[in-house]
Amino acid sequence: MKNYTILVFLISFSLAAPSLAQNASEVKQKYILAPTSSIVPMYETVISDTHYRIAVDDYVKRLYISCNDPNFKIDGKPVIDRPLSSFKNKDEAKLIMGWGHYLMMDDNWYAAFDFKDLNDDSKVWSVFQYDMGKDQKKLEQGKKERLQNSYQRMMVSVPREGEYMISHAAEIDGIKYDIAVDNILKSLYVQTSDPDFKLDGKAIIGQPLSSFENRQNVRYMSNWGNYLKLDDHWYAMLGKQYGIDDDAKVLFVFQYDMEREENKLQQIRKENLERLKSSSR
Repeated sequence: MKNYTILVFLISFSLAAPSLAQNASEVKQKYILAPTSSIVPMYETVISDTHYRIAVDDYVKRLYISCNDPNFKIDGKPVIDRPLSSFKNKDEAKLIMGWGHYLMMDDNWYAAFDFKDLNDDSKVWSVFQYDMGKDQKKLEQGKKERLQNSYQRMMVSVPREGEYMISHAAEIDGIKYDIAVDNILKSLYVQTSDPDFKLDGKAIIGQPLSSFENRQNVRYMSNWGNYLKLDDHWYAMLGKQYGIDDDAKVLFVFQYDMEREENKLQQIRKENLERLKSSSR
């Protein structure tokens, strides 16, 4: 077994609050109009080569995922710009005043149309996930239960000194994810341990560290664990204990702005060291 030198972030957050707030203030926040007609902070990401906009409507504590990427497909078929007439359940389209028309496509996704009068030629301008079952009493009970079950909330550990955030379960392209947002620090966290998750057609979950060409780049964050950058979007989590070898296996993959997090940690370390020097004078 081969051992690796790991870059370690052993920094106390006891003096970190000002730096964290300052760092967050430097991030330009984007917003989106949720189905409740609430304007909420929004975060963009890429999953399976498709762009998504993700938000949590804090007012009703619900996850909102929106997508208008032409690459988005259901059952292998594009959905964006598809006319209403192509849906068998077109007569079930509903209107949310101040937001737009929508139509349920399956247990996870809805098609969104604009504010104009709905007709057979109306086209899908975006698709979204949102627990509409809580708002639409006329929705069949079976569908309502499946929708509610797909959005069970739990706590998930994020790469920020082992802090926890409320997460929301979601399914995208057949893969189950846990998604959390922090609107104070303006950050998005996406995680999955679904064995069907793949990158470039290759399974990742359960793969040993030895299978990655860049395995020497493993990093360690105290109170959280070992992680390895896979591509521009994804990281692999390889265990919480300090010290790692070729046999360490991927427990889950995640998306998070680790570069920003590492910069914050370095800044915090610098500030703490300066405080220590000042106090020793």
